[in-house]
Amino acid sequence: MTTAPLLPHFIEALAELDDPRSRSCPFPLDELMFAALCGVSSGADSWVSVTDWAELQIDWLRQHLPYANGIASHDTFGRVFSLLD
Repeated sequence: MTTAPLLPHFIEALAELDDPRSRSCPFPLDELMFAALCGVSSGADSWVSVTDWAELQIDWLRQHLPYANGIASHDTFGRVFSLLD
């Protein structure tokens, strides 16, 4: 029995989240969520360490989502996550 990889389903689920930001932002919510969840799963314990991890892993992250504008700042991660319900 084979099972489909979970990562594509996970990324699809992230794309369905409502973005709490009131204006357009160069960093899509699914990219922020994916980087944060992967960073935390890899041991990051602050927004600074999530950002540092994501910058080091940008090539891997881009295999899954575009990250056309790179990685957001730790301040952006903090702001967005404070807005999420």
